Amino acid sequence: MIKIILLFTLFFFTACSFSTPPNEWQYKTSNSFELYVKNFLSSKENVAEDDFNRAVKHAKHSSNLDILAKIYLGKCAINNSVGIEDKCMEYVEIESLVESKSLNSYYLFINKKLKKEDIKYLPSVYQDFAYMYLNKNYKQAKQEMFSIEKISSKLIAANMLKKNLNTIDIEKLLEEVSFYGYKKSVIYWLEVLKTKTKETRKINKIDKRIKILKS
Repeated sequence: MIKIILLFTLFFFTACSFSTPPNEWQYKTSNSFELYVKNFLSSKENVAEDDFNRAVKHAKHSSNLDILAKIYLGKCAINNSVGIEDKCMEYVEIESLVESKSLNSYYLFINKKLKKEDIKYLPSVYQDFAYMYLNKNYKQAKQEMFSIEKISSKLIAANMLKKNLNTIDIEKLLEEVSFYGYKKSVIYWLEVLKTKTKETRKINKIDKRIKILKS
């Protein structure tokens, strides 16, 4: 009897361990996209491209295109966060097939076309920042930006607020980005820092830092 129970227990847990969740494609999509963001911001372009293509491939397992649209918008936002102009055309091409106020609001947010009535549809992480930004309360918007926990989301918000950041703000941001080893973002914000620096000696030091990172 004991042997039968043990065999049944072994079979049960083995079956549970190897069973495939029906929405496995969603997990794979999310994981691949997170890897894409990490590798892209770390200047590992070739690896990042493979990660992105894999995320798209997994997202296309569903007839619901919301997740694919989310990936396209995420790529657009990350590009803009490092100064690569992106109008989100991949998203625009499938926009008519996606009925999501949240995604549409995020698209407007990325392209700086968001209106106050759209804020409630944004991902919650951006709502307080967007409210302050649209009300031109840039001091408070800056505080909200720095309070965003996820670094990639913080970088997206920071780039929107770029004109209102001073050299102290940018140095603080650089410390955080450097901690994650996001080389592409570090170089981008060093370039921004240079445009806001007046002293020739400091500009020369920034140029040397950029040169070393690019070598």
